[in-house]
Amino acid sequence: MTEPTKEQLKEFWEWCGLTHKRNKDGTLIWYDLGGHFIAFGYILLDLNNLFKYAVPKISDKWQVSISIKLPNFYLVTLDEVSESLTRRQIFVLTNNPVQSLFEAVWEAIKEE
Repeated sequence: MTEPTKEQLKEFWEWCGLTHKRNKDGTLIWYDLGGHFIAFGYILLDLNNLFKYAVPKISDKWQVSISIKLPNFYLVTLDEVSESLTRRQIFVLTNNPVQSLFEAVWEAIKEE
């Protein structure tokens, strides 16, 4: 996957439950679930924000693991938490831990 588009990021953060408004000049202003300001423009895609907003949204259905494979490669594994015998797994391996986690969560979102 290449860098996520602005529309993809907007959809992603909205799925996480974050809201936004546009100010007079059209800039997005993002708010968390409690209505507290987060960012102007687009929310920074980093591990802090992913673990703060995205991982909790999937944690009731998916178990998240991040491991380093070989120098500079990060494997994110999502294991479906289920009582049934059929379990799904999502694997993403990239050279960037943020990209790996984003892509894994994005894939989980698309499977809903």
